Amino acid sequence: MNHSNDKENEEVLIIGTNRANHDDREFDQIVGALESILMNEDFLKLQNSLCSSFSPYFDDSDENKLIHTELFMKYTQALETFIEKKVSEQFKGISMDTIASMLIGRMEEMEGTDVLDMLMSFTDFNEFKRLILSYKTECRLECLTTSAVEIAPVPPLGVRRLCDPSSSRN
Repeated sequence: MNHSNDKENEEVLIIGTNRANHDDREFDQIVGALESILMNEDFLKLQNSLCSSFSPYFDDSDENKLIHTELFMKYTQALETFIEKKVSEQFKGISMDTIASMLIGRMEEMEGTDVLDMLMSFTDFNEFKRLILSYKTECRLECLTTSAVEIAPVPPLGVRRLCDPSSSRN
């Protein structure tokens, strides 16, 4: 029996396990950071701002225009830049390419998670178009609701005079 060979194999296993644990922890921390960023108020404001800027160019037709592709590219770039900046503040020297590689390397593990679904939706033109149209619909509904409140019926003149403190009778 060669005990020195067993000892070497054991050391390699321990070093490999420590490295795997470190990689797992780092990956979990990055995914946690991504979750926080995607739910962050500043991120949501950015996304709403982009939707607001781009929504006038979209309508609910099957036809896509060249400008839609340009806007989609701007949208994707703005979100990636924001995410990369926020992640790199927490993890020095990390890039979106590194994050993408990590996620792809653990695709099975990440499948069906909110983080992966959201990140993947940012690269899907049809999802982008649905988001813009949904935003546009919500804005219309909000305008209708706000208008209905602001345009409340005015009471008849006689009622108004009776309720108006300046017209009270002595």
